[in-house]
Amino acid sequence: MKLGAIITYALLLFSFFSPVFVSAQTNGGVSCPEAAQYYAKDSINIVTFGASTVEGVNGLSFQPLLSNNFANCYTGKIINITNQGIGGQTTRQGLLRIDNAIQNRTGFIVLNMGINDAIAMTRNVGSVAETIENMRLLITTSIKQKLVPIICTLQFVDDRTTREYIAINNNIRNINAAYRRLATEYKIYLADVNAAMR
Repeated sequence: MKLGAIITYALLLFSFFSPVFVSAQTNGGVSCPEAAQYYAKDSINIVTFGASTVEGVNGLSFQPLLSNNFANCYTGKIINITNQGIGGQTTRQGLLRIDNAIQNRTGFIVLNMGINDAIAMTRNVGSVAETIENMRLLITTSIKQKLVPIICTLQFVDDRTTREYIAINNNIRNINAAYRRLATEYKIYLADVNAAMR
């Protein structure tokens, strides 16, 4: 993912919850879940799990913006974010480390993974079905740990000048459609990245 895309993504995540939660408004214009006003614990723990977008690129990351958005929704609470991003990883590789990443963690988990799968598919490595099954396992593993999953759709790549990226975007479209179905199936939050960027 190019630096410009990371910056755009970081700015997008400043409004992280706008596409996810449509209910109570709080300060800062962030859209918050209605349940936020009833949250009784002193702190909120968030695991961010994925590849380079989660890890951060060239010193840029979305976690500070995510922290601000949670602070706007959960006023007076301490926000703790753990960064479990490793650049270049696929969902299959994520499965190998999810248990350690969430061990003894509580709260939320932001699952933002799959773009490297979409890229690999253009080289006939993996499939949409495999990516979806891997994401399903990431979700169910998180739920078993009593974490509240927030699944992110994948950001499209700029295919205007590189024809090979058209195939990647087709894979991303198919993955995103399946991620939406998973969010509905498991009744979990969905952060629709591309909708927020429009």
